[in-house]
Amino acid sequence: MKFCTTWRVPLLATVNLRILRASFRDLVDSSYLSKELDNYTRVITRIIDHVLDNPSLYNPDVLRVFVSRMWLANKYLSGSTSKEVPYELEYSLRKALAEWTGKKQFIITAAFAHDLDFHFLVVDILEQVKKIIDKFDYAGIDVACIHISFPRLYKHKPLYNIPLYHELGHFVDKEWQITNASMLTHPIKAGEDKRTIEHHRAEFFADLFAACYVGPACVEFLKTTGPGRRSDTHPSTDERVCVTNDFLNGTPNYTVQMFNDVMAKRSAPSLHPRFSSPSLTDTFGDIRPYHIGGDDELHGTFMAGWQYLKSALKRDALPWSEMGEEDVDRIINDLVEKSIRNRAIREQWANASP
Repeated sequence: MKFCTTWRVPLLATVNLRILRASFRDLVDSSYLSKELDNYTRVITRIIDHVLDNPSLYNPDVLRVFVSRMWLANKYLSGSTSKEVPYELEYSLRKALAEWTGKKQFIITAAFAHDLDFHFLVVDILEQVKKIIDKFDYAGIDVACIHISFPRLYKHKPLYNIPLYHELGHFVDKEWQITNASMLTHPIKAGEDKRTIEHHRAEFFADLFAACYVGPACVEFLKTTGPGRRSDTHPSTDERVCVTNDFLNGTPNYTVQMFNDVMAKRSAPSLHPRFSSPSLTDTFGDIRPYHIGGDDELHGTFMAGWQYLKSALKRDALPWSEMGEEDVDRIINDLVEKSIRNRAIREQWANASP
């Protein structure tokens, strides 16, 4: 008896891959603000072409995993088209990321959540695909993708997306292996649960990373989560606020010092404030965008904008006293968005080739 060793691509996998390929091609045609995202999508499309053109190379189990990863990639890339992505957020996050990634190239993709959910996807989809679709030529493809998600209803409300700096902190932690290294350099005490302490340290690091860029605004958002009791995955809100406030106030703190010790050993950047708070009173009070200077002001605009919004919502001074709360909220978020967009445009003009 002869045994056939040629794999047949399951019908549903074939149908799904063709549907996904058509969607990725539409995304390429839809125009990205980022050339890197455009190239990344083309790579994904070529990998799908390779699988469909070579049905005998991969077994059904591999194909099922591949199809699931392609659906996931489509979810995040679909949220990153120029018509959908809140470019101002992506621009600000890229600025924060630049110092931490060196020469390695990263792109940020965004998926919209239909609930109040912010998250960072730990896995790099392309890295996973490389492990299972191993007959494709990946030469010249050296890019990593960061996948973030935030509420769709916050698409044009940058001030409510401040928690994305926290999510970016989780990526930086993973990239530099800060929390993992801390478990070796600063061992846990007898009786403590290793996984719990590891989870808690990861949350502390992400909080501190966010505080580097948006300052007290990250504390404000921590407080909005409520009392937040200590759990296996998260420290209590009070603990997180305490550590972050100590960092911002320059008060000696074991957790902050622990991370900076680890980062020094790994030749990583240190945790220190990277923001300056602009005064938005004159321009926003006149309903005009603010002229953002350096990167420190770019990040500080989120903090200053949040403080300004809280004050304006009291509606005890013109022009906000003549508006409803929804209009105040919308206009100030629009002003923050336009301020960041104008800064990005000026930078593009300044860097354009003559």
